[in-house]
Parts: sequence; C-alpha cells; structure tokens
Amino acid sequence: MNLHGIFAELNSGGTIVWVLLGLSAVMWGAIFTRGYFLYFLCKPIGYENVVKIFDEKATLDNNIIEVARHEARFFTGTGIDHLKKKITSKLTTELNYLKPLIFSLVTAAPLLGLLGTVTGMIETFESIGEMNLFSSDGGIAGGISKALLTTQLGLIIAVPGVIFEKLLTKRSEKLIVSIETRISLKDDRIG
Repeated sequence: MNLHGIFAELNSGGTIVWVLLGLSAVMWGAIFTRGYFLYFLCKPIGYENVVKIFDEKATLDNNIIEVARHEARFFTGTGIDHLKKKITSKLTTELNYLKPLIFSLVTAAPLLGLLGTVTGMIETFESIGEMNLFSSDGGIAGGISKALLTTQLGLIIAVPGVIFEKLLTKRSEKLIVSIETRISLKDDRIG
C-alpha cells in the first residue's frame, strides 16, 4: 500500500483517527522521555553511593543521589528513619515523572476508539434510515468500516502503552527500593 492509500484509509476513519494519532504521538513521546529518565539518568543505589548522598564534594552521576542529597541537606540530624521517609517521598514524586500523563493517554485511546465506533454506527443507521445502503461515499459498509478502524486504532495505541507504562512503573519502584535499602543499613558513615 502506498502513502496515498494509507492516508485514504486513515481519512476513512474520520476525525477521530487523527485525534488518536496525535494522542499516540504525545503518549510515545512521554514514554520515551520517562524511559530515558528512569533507565539512563537514574541508576539503582549501590553501597558505595550511599556515602555520596552525605558528601557534598562527591560528584553526582545519578539523579537519585542528587535528589537524596538535596533532601538529606534539610533533614540530616532528624534520625535515619525520618530521613529515609523524606527521601523516599521525594523520590517517589520524582520517579513518577510523566506517569499520570501516560496513564491518562493510555486510558483515553480505547475510549476514543469506541467514540469512533459509535460515530460509524450512527452513520450506518442513518444510511439505513435514508435507504442509502450502498452509496460510494459511505452507506452501511462505509459506516462499519469507520467504526472498526477507529476501534482497532484505539486498541493498537492503548495495549503497548499499557505494557510500557507497567515496565516503567516497575523500574521506578525498583529504584525506590534501592535507596530505601541502602539508607536503612545504618552504616557508620551515615549514622
């Protein structure tokens, strides 16, 4: 199928197809941005990195250490448990970057697809009502085609979005556990 054929097929789905494609572009942009942040800028905390949190001169190569150091400045001396809670709370906020947007877009895609289905079915029933069953610009076949195209596109967008959103959520949870575990060690260097 050539490019013209693809555009013709997409146009047959109506305006909702273009809205879904725009939604898909925003969703994948957010997924790639969050993925880059979680996999390349944030690394699990190793034993040697716990000291960097409290050493102002240590170089930072990890966003988790940077956030933990920032929180440690304000809450050092309040006890390790309180410090751990504050750092975990701040990291949870930071590591959930773009998660609500991704979740909203993943949820909206199938709903928009269903909206396209309803629109296509309305056109079908209007054709039946007008007895315009087999016209070249729609009719029953055109309405059903429009309905199915938007539903299919909504699901094609949502399913991989759900999968990647879950993978990114697991990564952020793993990063939070790494900092909680390391701070809980009550190392003499922290204490």
